[in-house]
Amino acid sequence: MTWIVVGIFLVALASIVAIRARAFRRSVRQRVRDVIEHSERHGLDELAGAEVPEPIRRYLAAVCAHRARDTKAVEIEQRGTFWLTGRWQPFVATQVSTVREPGFVWDAKIRMGPLLHVRVADSYLAGEGGVDARLLGAIVVANDYGTRAMNCGSLSRYLAEAPFYPSALLPGRGVRWETSRPEEEGWARATLSHQNNTVSLRFHVGDDDLIDTVEGLRYRATDTGAEQTLWRGRFWDYGTSEDAEDGVWVPQQGEVAWVFAEGEQPYWRGRVERARDIR
Repeated sequence: MTWIVVGIFLVALASIVAIRARAFRRSVRQRVRDVIEHSERHGLDELAGAEVPEPIRRYLAAVCAHRARDTKAVEIEQRGTFWLTGRWQPFVATQVSTVREPGFVWDAKIRMGPLLHVRVADSYLAGEGGVDARLLGAIVVANDYGTRAMNCGSLSRYLAEAPFYPSALLPGRGVRWETSRPEEEGWARATLSHQNNTVSLRFHVGDDDLIDTVEGLRYRATDTGAEQTLWRGRFWDYGTSEDAEDGVWVPQQGEVAWVFAEGEQPYWRGRVERARDIR
């Protein structure tokens, strides 16, 4: 009798987990639709911003970002590893990022073991950033939306990842550029304001006229709240995708890390498996 009770309990628990996981997946798909629809209604193409430093001008010409002016959003399939629970865990993810107004949804599945995974939805929509992480896609382990740290952190991520959707950096898309000091050859600073959030990052353009590094201060979660910490992203292995940005050159691989006095602490390493335009 005891085993029958245990069996019934396990079946009921599995059913509840499955139902909640399906509901979570539906909510993520709806958030993707909301991001795209909001961008269509509130595009930033009419804003000023024609002043572009020479390194960025060379970069935009090299990747031919102007070819993708009609693109609404880019969908990117990723695969890589994520630093979690003290070790590198494999993940697969799909990210949809809009280019007419800041917005994205990162839908990731991070494998923790043979039968265990965490589903993560990281997003920025209408000025609000947030993350929703659920064990097996059902049990909430993190849910944080709408704080200043989350909003600015998510907008920083959107700006930093622009090399994956470079038409977002074209004049008129809301980014304000400043030329770095002469001794900082190849660097330019980008500032992006959206809703009540403003973030600023430095981009480095290499001798091949491609962005290889981006860095700046970002909010990092700590035991006492959130504090601004130096953050750095690197991009390499540029190429084209037949389905995305009309043959625009984008990095196929990247790595991001927090930068401390003792050195860098990478936490995301990934490559682009596939990318396509949403028009």
